[in-house]
Amino acid sequence: RRVAEDNHRSVCSFYLGPADGRPLPAYRPGQYLTFRLPIADPATGQSKTVVRCYSLSDRPRPDYYRVTIKRVPPAAGAPNAPPGLASNFFHDQVQQGTRLSVRPPSGHFFLIEDSPLPIVLVAGGIGITPMLSIVIGPSLILNSTLAPEPGLPWYFSKLRSTAALGSLADGLLDLTPHTNSNPTAAADARTALSKPFPVVFSVQPGK
Repeated sequence: RRVAEDNHRSVCSFYLGPADGRPLPAYRPGQYLTFRLPIADPATGQSKTVVRCYSLSDRPRPDYYRVTIKRVPPAAGAPNAPPGLASNFFHDQVQQGTRLSVRPPSGHFFLIEDSPLPIVLVAGGIGITPMLSIVIGPSLILNSTLAPEPGLPWYFSKLRSTAALGSLADGLLDLTPHTNSNPTAAADARTALSKPFPVVFSVQPGK
């Protein structure tokens, strides 16, 4: 299935299930999927294979993967230039029931779960997608296993985002009870969703 994440429908989350119904390979929050896409060449009209990587934007689950993709328009000042091939293929062609060729998750950018240090994640625009996978992953949100003391809550502060983040950021706050330990930060986060600032997650032990 697919879910539009902003009012302009320029950012869309795609939920990908296994064609054979078997559990999906596990991954570490922050990793990505590699797609082989059959896309028509804008110059010749003939189909060609385009390879693109998109970060996983949800915590690991056995029944589906989620990638969140922003449609890439022609470059500013060059309206006749072609738009992004892969992002527009997803937005225009991928519907429920579409079959895609996907490699298992990979990548070296992921949370080091046994690290005792606080975590600060910084991203701008749609670059937040791997950060979402990390901050709503099982270690931080579900079990808080990174907390220095068992059961100690976490909270987010200075959460700001571009409008492209849309409902993903709102959903993150809804899924995160730890913002309750810092109500001011949570309120600031909600009022900042439409402002063109980078997003900054500061994940620290709750006080």
